[in-house]
Amino acid sequence: MIYFLVCCGGIIRAFVSPSNFSLLGLLVPRNLYVNATTWSTSAWQIGAIAGPALGGLCIAMFGVHWSMLLVLGCIFVSLFCVLQIKRKPVHYKEMGETVKERLTKGLKFVWNTKVLLNAMTLDMFAVLFGGSVAMITIYANDILKVGPKASEPCAPRRPLAPSSP
Repeated sequence: MIYFLVCCGGIIRAFVSPSNFSLLGLLVPRNLYVNATTWSTSAWQIGAIAGPALGGLCIAMFGVHWSMLLVLGCIFVSLFCVLQIKRKPVHYKEMGETVKERLTKGLKFVWNTKVLLNAMTLDMFAVLFGGSVAMITIYANDILKVGPKASEPCAPRRPLAPSSP
């Protein structure tokens, strides 16, 4: 059941995340865009920091299954809110190119722009090999020796012996 819920959340995020970037530009007037981007980025950072902590508290209080259902419920509520946004016409100039031609142009642009290629490569390796959120449980279990329920009380610290002169 847990894997099913994680899979559902991942599928939803795969479709919603790319559209979030363009959604802000469509909703916010141009003169307020800088302020809106600041608020959006700040909210995301707070969520990235507080989310795992709240997740751990939910797991400790309600259990894994109910916590995952709570996450899935929050995702559906946010999806419902996004679907309430009225459509705006998007004006774009038809370029007369096929999807394959546009994709090839984009890949060539990234390949020829080394700064962009390096940044994207660095980000890819950070996501694939260094997911800090995925590492939190390893640090908690193996290094800090803590979990949702402490199995042993912490031993009191002994005072340090005075150093000899």
